[in-house]
Amino acid sequence: MQSSDSPKNKLWFYANAENEPVGPLSFQQLKQLRDSNTISWNTNVLVEGGEWEPYNNAVAFIDDAPVSKIGKPVEFLPKPSNTKPSSAAPKGIQEYRRTCKSCGKVWHSLVEREKAIEKDKKNNQRDSFQLCNSSTMSQAKHNIAANESELSRLRRCPECQSAIYREEIITHDA
Repeated sequence: MQSSDSPKNKLWFYANAENEPVGPLSFQQLKQLRDSNTISWNTNVLVEGGEWEPYNNAVAFIDDAPVSKIGKPVEFLPKPSNTKPSSAAPKGIQEYRRTCKSCGKVWHSLVEREKAIEKDKKNNQRDSFQLCNSSTMSQAKHNIAANESELSRLRRCPECQSAIYREEIITHDA
């Protein structure tokens, strides 16, 4: 019997490409979004009463939930907010402001987030060369592919998927 405190019985939200919360959703609806690849294993989610974390982490200990095979997750964005980054960002936060040269769409990505993913990718590459066990080597390669996929998603226009864009780094001060 499912406890009413179970995450399966609570409301869920996920962060869309603009880092805005979407929801509330049931756990089953969230799971269907993941199963249909609408959201990724790395998409930040929030369960009612919890904190923002990657889907991979949030569902790892829920029985019957799909569990990621990508291993350790990369660093992710802090809690999304409904306020614009320019007015809500703490001092010293840097973000990429990218403008698609194909369709004109503007999107943002935290510099720190992309650096963390790059660092994790390099660590996985190092691990894949140092590991002798074929299953752990395979896991490291899978982790590298997940890192590359997430970087590709962040560096492609969310509107038309073009990778041709103008980029500037914006620093938000308090």
